[in-house]
Amino acid sequence: MGLLGASLYPTFVESQPARSFPLGDSRVHRNYRCVCFSGNMDHMAMSNEHKEALAQGRKEARAIKAYLSALESRKPGRPVSKESLQKRVERVNEKLEATDNPLDRVDLIQSKIDIEKALAELGNSQDIASLESGFIENVGSYSERKGVTYTAWREFGVPASVLRKAGIRETRRR
Repeated sequence: MGLLGASLYPTFVESQPARSFPLGDSRVHRNYRCVCFSGNMDHMAMSNEHKEALAQGRKEARAIKAYLSALESRKPGRPVSKESLQKRVERVNEKLEATDNPLDRVDLIQSKIDIEKALAELGNSQDIASLESGFIENVGSYSERKGVTYTAWREFGVPASVLRKAGIRETRRR
């Protein structure tokens, strides 16, 4: 590109080897392909409105993705609490002190490692309520823009109560 904006002269950019172009192609010079720019390039600039719309879309997508990831990572059944995991670690430690069998000790050590890993993950997981509020705030406009229906959200596993709070209406089949 020239100093004053767009270049009126050809600009050579590194591209595929010349042998991949048809023989006699005038655009090919050794391992370079000619890319010509002409005229004013202002038509390529994004407006502030467009930039804001892109930023809004990214914000919505992040909030929705975080909530859906949290929903997927939840295991069915009763949730495990931090206290119950700590009690399990204490029990495993007691069993470790009491056993003389080396194979049992190895199994108990592995159990302890697994429980401590679960404890660390439990501490790192975000609060589902805050993720849910972010989802509720953003899912309406996201659904409208992308054409995602109530049925699709439900099939993924989003609770009906959450969709109701977000104002997503149930789609009826005829």
